[in-house]
Amino acid sequence: MTTSEKKQKKEKTTNIATTRHENLSPLPLNSAMSIMGLFTVGRLATLLACFYLYTTFTSLSSMMSPLSTPQAKTFMDGEDWKARAVRPLWNNGDDISATVCVSQRKTIGDDCLKVWGVKEKFGVDGVVEEAGRDEDGNLFKEFIIFGGDEAEQNHKLWEEKKDAKEDDQGFLSNIGSTSFILSGMKLIFGVKDEKKLAPEPLFLPESMWDSIVHKNSTLYIHTSIFNERLGDDHKGANLIASTPLTKEIPPTVVKPKRYLLGDVFDFVDGGESEEEKRRWLVSNERFEKKIDVQHWKPMIMSKVVPDAALYPMEYAGLLAGRMLRTQDGYVVYRPGLSADEMSMTSDKYVELNSTVSYLELKLGFGKISPERDRLITHMEKSLEAQKELGFSQTDLDDVRRLISDTNVVLLGVTVFASTLHLLFELLAFKSEVTFWNENTDLKGLR
Repeated sequence: MTTSEKKQKKEKTTNIATTRHENLSPLPLNSAMSIMGLFTVGRLATLLACFYLYTTFTSLSSMMSPLSTPQAKTFMDGEDWKARAVRPLWNNGDDISATVCVSQRKTIGDDCLKVWGVKEKFGVDGVVEEAGRDEDGNLFKEFIIFGGDEAEQNHKLWEEKKDAKEDDQGFLSNIGSTSFILSGMKLIFGVKDEKKLAPEPLFLPESMWDSIVHKNSTLYIHTSIFNERLGDDHKGANLIASTPLTKEIPPTVVKPKRYLLGDVFDFVDGGESEEEKRRWLVSNERFEKKIDVQHWKPMIMSKVVPDAALYPMEYAGLLAGRMLRTQDGYVVYRPGLSADEMSMTSDKYVELNSTVSYLELKLGFGKISPERDRLITHMEKSLEAQKELGFSQTDLDDVRRLISDTNVVLLGVTVFASTLHLLFELLAFKSEVTFWNENTDLKGLR
């Protein structure tokens, strides 16, 4: 083989290898680039946001409605599970009577001072003449509590202040349900009328008044609900819930208030009254010494949980402390009864000291769905955990307002909108970084 033939053969071999390399090497490179192109920052952030929303709403749904989960439905197949299911003892429409009394003991007894009694249908909104009803359908009654040696005198002073306040009301206070603005709001948003009654004076025995004002003790509100259909002999006919009327709150500094529109003389003096200055000095001293202050709860709302669902035995733990076994061999459960304090923020509590002449108390009685009751119970535990982690009382109050004053659907919409807002901020930041990385000059940006 001549030299020229060898050279031609070598060039031919080189061309074949080059052709193979050109045909084969771009394929895996393009595949890798296409796969990496799928996992961009925007797509990963969108997938993460969707995963967060899915897990959040799934967890919320399973917590509020545990019987609707796929795991619960596996125990509810067929008809055999109903024979051993836990069923409700109280029926909707049963005649019930609720009694509210005040006592110095944690448990209800013969010395309990009765302050209110109502009769209703269980699970049904009825009409009670001796009580008011708020826009949510809850019954309520307001009291002005007096006690001590000067109870009668303080009652007269309160009556005089109330009459003077009613005579001195401005034109804004006279806007009633007949106004155009409120009528339009009721038409658009479906705002219900409130049935309000005047507060009733309640005179406490001297021992009770001294225990909360002078001895830094507490009183208890006992709410007892009796099912008249079951009768006195049935052990599941009575529900009792006891709630303390006072709470110890860590000291905070009360800053003097300033009013933009107020009395001319207060404005000239700086907008601070002598009472506000005194409160500021006392609160500052307690804050430095870290002395907990006893406060009065001006509102107690008792909520009964009417539930008509059948629970499998595997989910009987949700009804802990409420189950009974009947003579027929069935396992039944009573409705829940508890005090709803989620709406009680720190600014609503009243400090107790020797200068207190009267106390306001609003007692409420209503019903709450099992789903919302589970949500509030879960959030109460979460707030206690956040308090131990060092969150301020202001932050906890904001969460309480959000939960107590907002519908669950609106809470879900808020979570969804917040997640979208966070996603759009991330995409905007990524677009900004990409723009400045690829920009070569500042032409048109000056």
